[in-house]
Amino acid sequence: MKKLNSSVVVLLVLLLLFVVPFAAVATADESTDDAQAENISSDGEDGDEIKPWEQTKDILEQEKDAIEELKDQTEDQIKMLEKQLKAVEKKEDSELGEGLKAQIEELKLERNAYKEQMKQKIKSMHEVMKQKYTQEELNELDLLSQELETLEGIKAIPVTNVLVKNRDIKFDTPPVIKEGRILIPVRALSKALGASIQWNAEEKTITLIKDDKEIVLKIDDNKILVNDVEMAIDVPAQLINNRTVVPLRFIVENLELQADWDAETETVEIE
Repeated sequence: MKKLNSSVVVLLVLLLLFVVPFAAVATADESTDDAQAENISSDGEDGDEIKPWEQTKDILEQEKDAIEELKDQTEDQIKMLEKQLKAVEKKEDSELGEGLKAQIEELKLERNAYKEQMKQKIKSMHEVMKQKYTQEELNELDLLSQELETLEGIKAIPVTNVLVKNRDIKFDTPPVIKEGRILIPVRALSKALGASIQWNAEEKTITLIKDDKEIVLKIDDNKILVNDVEMAIDVPAQLINNRTVVPLRFIVENLELQADWDAETETVEIE
């Protein structure tokens, strides 16, 4: 009986030493493969994984939007009171007029406070956007900005100052302002907006396709085709720093989106 027990023990030890580790390794390999399959999208980038900086950016956007709504409501109240004030001034009711003026001034202070809060949120977003770049990339982009600004009529926009709501955008060369128009690298823009892009080297044309919209631009040509309808722009697509840049507002609006420029913070917001 004792000999049998010893054999059983030896057999169990062998199983633990050899069989179980192999099974664990196989299971771990399968789990790793499953995780990679879930997290890698068709273009080889991370799938639905949300990075910490993206979460922070989304929260800041929501907070800014909430403040902006309060600012808009305050501006509506100011306009309403200003109309009332005009009516009162016609009636020469000075007492009521003074009361309305006091309310208007108070609301203007409130509106200005909201504007300042919005500005701070935007500046915070600029800092958050730096986290998507390595320090080496930021240094390279700073050098490119300096080089671009040596060109006549060109002003570089910091890459952190271009915000796409609920989307990500990353640049390898800065957007610029030329002749009062924002020009943005076409590949970065198309990727952020989920549009496909085609380049015809022979004709020097760029074709952007998103949903039922097709936009065809030709380098240094002021004519653009939108679903085969010819339109004119004052600043055409062009090559700057060996990158194709396109007029931001025209592209975005013809894709039925919206681009807003805030001159005070030098920020572009695309919705």
